[in-house]
Amino acid sequence: MKLKILMMAVAAVCAGGAQGYIVQIGDMYFGTMSEQYLTMAVECGNTEDNGIDAPVRPQRVTSDFDPGIDPFKYWTGGTYKGDVIIPAEVENYYARYVVQEIHMGAFCYSPITSITIPETIAYVGKGAFAFCYSLRQIEIPNSVTKIGAFAFEDCRTLEQVSFSTNCDKIDSYTFYQTGQNRDELTLLGVDNVTRIGHYAFAFSSLKEYPNWYKLVQLGNNVFFESALESAHIPAGCVLGSEVFMDCAKLKTVELPADCPENIDLQFKNCPAIDLIRIESAAPPALSADWASKVASGCVLEVPAESIEMYRAAPYWKEFTTIRALTTGIDEVPAGDFTAKGLSGSISVSGSSRVSIYDMNGVCIYQGECGEVTAAPGIYVVKSPSASVKVQVM
Repeated sequence: MKLKILMMAVAAVCAGGAQGYIVQIGDMYFGTMSEQYLTMAVECGNTEDNGIDAPVRPQRVTSDFDPGIDPFKYWTGGTYKGDVIIPAEVENYYARYVVQEIHMGAFCYSPITSITIPETIAYVGKGAFAFCYSLRQIEIPNSVTKIGAFAFEDCRTLEQVSFSTNCDKIDSYTFYQTGQNRDELTLLGVDNVTRIGHYAFAFSSLKEYPNWYKLVQLGNNVFFESALESAHIPAGCVLGSEVFMDCAKLKTVELPADCPENIDLQFKNCPAIDLIRIESAAPPALSADWASKVASGCVLEVPAESIEMYRAAPYWKEFTTIRALTTGIDEVPAGDFTAKGLSGSISVSGSSRVSIYDMNGVCIYQGECGEVTAAPGIYVVKSPSASVKVQVM
C-alpha cells in the first residue's frame, strides 16, 4: 500500500483541516486530528497532483439557522473518483490511527460513484460531498452525530440517502438542489431529526419527508421549489418564513391545533394544494384569500364542531367545501391505498408508496404497499395524498 507523508500545514491543503501533517495512503489523504488519541480525518484531494488550482466558494451560513458570510471555503477534492471505500483505520510509519471524521469539502466536486463510510466516523463536515454529480446512493452510519451544512448540495443524481439515526438536525442547505436529475430523492433514517435548517431541501427532488412528527423547528424556505407532495406541520413546531414557498407539486397540507396565524404565507405559490386538514378548533387569521390561490375545489377539513366557525371566518369561508376531519381505525380507504390493522401486522394495498409511523412519530416502514410486521398499538399510515390510523392487535 502506497504511503506518503506530505510535510505541510493542512490549512494549505484544505481549509479548516486537521492540525499537523497530511498522510497519503493510496489515492486518499488523511490529516492528523490528535496524536494523543491517534485519530485522523479524511481530507480533500491533492490539488497539486491533479492540476486544479483549488477553486474556492464562499460558505453561506454562520450558524444553523442564520444565513451570512463565513470564512469557510470549498476546496476541490478532485483526485477522488469511482467507488471509494474509507478505511476505519490508517497506519503511518509511527502508529495506527482511527479515521474519525470527514472534513469539510473532502469530496467536493469529486466524480465519485459510491462511498463506503466506516462506523468509526462521527462527523461529516460542511460541503463534504457537495457537487458530487455522479453519486447515486449514500449510507451514513449511525456512528455519525453531526453532518455539516451543504453536505450534499447539488448532488444531482443522488436518489437515496440513509441518514444517521443519531443526528437530530439537518443543517442548512444540506440537500440544496439534490437529486434534480432523478425522479425522486428518498430519505431514510431521520427518525430523531428535530430541526431542519434554511433551504435544506430547496430545489430538491424530495417528494415525501418521512418523519414530520418529531420536528420542533423549520428554518426559512426549507422546501423552497422542491418536489414535495405533502406537508405535515406538527404541534409546537416553530416555523421560519415561507417554508413551503413555490412547491408546485404540493397537494396535501396538514396543520396542527396550535396553527399560527397567517399560515397561508408559508405556502406562497403552491397552486396544486387540493386538501387542507387543520386541527385548530378556532380559525386562525389568514393574510389573504387562500382559497383563490390553491387548486379549484380544494377541500378544507376541520374539527366537526368548528365547521360553522370556519364557514363564517374571514377568508376561510371562501373554501367551497368545508367538512369534518376524517379519522379512523381499522380498514380505511384513503384515496390511493387501503390500510387495515391485523394481529401483528398492518396490511396496506394500493398503488402508492406509504410511510408508517408509531404514536411516538418514529417511522417503522417506508416503501411499497404490502403487509408490514408491527407490534400491538396504533399507527399512522401515510401516502403523499392521504393519512389514516390503524390498530394492530
